Amino acid sequence: MADARERAVVARLAELRDELAELTAALVRVPSVTGEEGAVAQTVAGWMEDNGLRPEVKHVSEQVRGRVASFADERDLDRRPNVFGWLRGRAPGGAPPVVLNGHLDVVPPGDPARWSRDPFGGERADGMVWGRGAADMKGPIAAALIALRTLRDCGVELAFDVQMQCVIAEESSSIGTVSALDSEPRPAAAIVLEPSRNVVAPAGGGSLQFTVETRGTAAHAAVPWTGRSALDGLVAAYDALRAFARERNARAAHPLFDGLPEAVPFGVGTFHAGEWRAMLPEDGMLSGRIGLLPGERIEDLRAELLAAVAIAASVDPRLEGCAPVVSWPNEGFPAWETAREAPVVRALEDACEAVAGERRVGAVTFGADAGHFAAAGIPVALFGPGNIEHAHMADERVAEAELVEAAQVLAVALMRLDAAAAGEAAP
Repeated sequence: MADARERAVVARLAELRDELAELTAALVRVPSVTGEEGAVAQTVAGWMEDNGLRPEVKHVSEQVRGRVASFADERDLDRRPNVFGWLRGRAPGGAPPVVLNGHLDVVPPGDPARWSRDPFGGERADGMVWGRGAADMKGPIAAALIALRTLRDCGVELAFDVQMQCVIAEESSSIGTVSALDSEPRPAAAIVLEPSRNVVAPAGGGSLQFTVETRGTAAHAAVPWTGRSALDGLVAAYDALRAFARERNARAAHPLFDGLPEAVPFGVGTFHAGEWRAMLPEDGMLSGRIGLLPGERIEDLRAELLAAVAIAASVDPRLEGCAPVVSWPNEGFPAWETAREAPVVRALEDACEAVAGERRVGAVTFGADAGHFAAAGIPVALFGPGNIEHAHMADERVAEAELVEAAQVLAVALMRLDAAAAGEAAP
């Protein structure tokens, strides 16, 4: 049950549906595929400046170079800043802030012909905003920005500052969030914005990304016995990885992940071998990801995956003479979990009940920057509008009604955290 202040904020946000949807659409119209976040960073910083959220534009800290092995793969960092906005509380700087964290980068749109709309058109139709990044992650960022401005406009002063972190490179190395953890004041809690269908996630699966390469011997396809097909070896490696993933899912157990089709999802995103139709391929390469549950360590999963591939190489004749080589394109996302009793989780759950009439709690199977906050010992929950099933695919979209509800929940959750900080009973 919401109190009068909360009801006023919720009502005001309902009136801002068009502005929130238009902000989402405007951000979609600024392409920001990983590595090209500079323009959208400027757009967000400009919006923050115009709306009183005191932006700070900061480039990735060089101090994190030694902690992120894939740092060297990130290009043009001098043109890809993080953007931090502030909603100051009653005593600015007097208490650790609460962080809202969302990423500016998006994955490539793929073949535009597979879309029913322009991937970067930001079209509004059928109650949705359409385009690459609508759900992952520009809609959630827009919802948070509008929520913070509305709290200020409604005269709500919190006991703490709120820092809105709009970071780069979540889809590649997480260097944006890792740098923010290094350079910014340590928060009391964090809400990581991701498309969770407005379900509160106090736990999330991690992900380990991998690349497997095979090297064979090229030959004319008319005399294949004179060569060794790297494709055959690649298929064998893929079969071994799928068997490994099935075995992991068979033994995976966690109450928040029960009922999901796969608790630790596995998928291969690229698969390539060969250069000519009448030539046995000399080289093959696949890359993909596999999940892990809270309590599992990335280094242990790496060792298990390497062992599974090594066993296959020792027994599968397709891998004879073209042993697979496994590498890791980045550090991976750690799995994470925050206690349901943590104030940030409880505040979000209570806010969902106040706004939507139900408590929504679950887990997400995708890797996210929440894992980096948890690894730093910071209580974190994941929440946001949109469906992950609509992300990383053609016709990505987010419902305008979900955007509004997300903004309402975020605003009320911050007010509930304020009440908890003051020792007040929840409404």
